[in-house]
Amino acid sequence: MNDKLKITFFAYLILTIVGAFMKLSDIDFSSVVMSIGIASLVIFIFLSLSEIYQSTRIDGTEKFMWTVGMLLLSFFAGIAYLIWGRKRIITPSLKY
Repeated sequence: MNDKLKITFFAYLILTIVGAFMKLSDIDFSSVVMSIGIASLVIFIFLSLSEIYQSTRIDGTEKFMWTVGMLLLSFFAGIAYLIWGRKRIITPSLKY
């Protein structure tokens, strides 16, 4: 699995859930795990938006909608981007 976007998204998902369970169980270093999960989310958003804004297949309105979705609803927009949007947006030369 050599896809940085998928790796960062699933790292965000797993680390955030594990960190939340650690926090509920009052285990030490739960905030560190949560922080790494949030950092993975920021990296995912940055990589996604860089792919979106480099694309020539979509117009500015759709780029704006993806930006708002990534910033406000990052979990749902991230899943939608990975499953449906990326195939349509990315050109073969932009794939990381």
